[in-house]
Amino acid sequence: MPCRACPSTSFLKSTFRSWRWFGPITACAAQDVQNRILTLHERQLASEVDDIERIEATSYYGVGVEKIFLHQGADVTRAIAQLSSSALVVLKYMPPNITPPLVLRYGATDVPIIQLSLSSPSLPDSTLNDLGQNIIRPDLAVVQGAEVPYPYGGKPRVIMADLDQDALNARGLTPSDVAKALQRQNVILPSGDVKIGSKDYSLLMNNSPDVIATINQFPIKQIDGRTVFVQDVAHVHDGYQVQTNSGCGRRNSRRTDVRSQDRGRLDPDRH
Repeated sequence: MPCRACPSTSFLKSTFRSWRWFGPITACAAQDVQNRILTLHERQLASEVDDIERIEATSYYGVGVEKIFLHQGADVTRAIAQLSSSALVVLKYMPPNITPPLVLRYGATDVPIIQLSLSSPSLPDSTLNDLGQNIIRPDLAVVQGAEVPYPYGGKPRVIMADLDQDALNARGLTPSDVAKALQRQNVILPSGDVKIGSKDYSLLMNNSPDVIATINQFPIKQIDGRTVFVQDVAHVHDGYQVQTNSGCGRRNSRRTDVRSQDRGRLDPDRH
């Protein structure tokens, strides 16, 4: 049944998440998030976003959260556009491979619509987080008037390269060498076609691996005529980032979805 909620003034919340894909560093420390990410963006906000009343920022391990409070009567839609564009300007000065922030609109009268908890006695934390983020979240996002933040709890699923430091030292390599080799050999290139006789065949490029185990066979460097592969100094597997929060203190992933500020009615039954 549709529910009614009163309108209210707004503030914006932007969330930066930092990691290096296939790199030796899976996330930034809270101090680095503050100095290398949030501080740069806050300086940009002051000159590019209109009608800011104040800014509050909090740094966590691998995550930076900014709250931008707007003056009463401010054009929130324009502020969201300015906030998103200002983030793209400073991304080039931030750590490599950082993603643009997730921008959500909040207000004092926002009320939770759905409290959803995922738990399982057999599935790992990374699978629960992956289900909440990539399977359930897109389905809830199509509900008109709903704001859908990231889930809490679980371990973000990523492809991990566990390095053997002794093997690296024995071959005179560094974690940076492994990261550069992985990035060079996992690229997206356009495919094409080839004409043989009277027929035209489409081609598929094998420049990006479709099986995680294949990454272990990537060459890194030649030393004394011998090729060093990733499997000689590391192990690539389907893993997870360092867990930074938990839901209810047990193996589960929890999410809270709220009503959007400009929507007074919500009708989840229609979806």
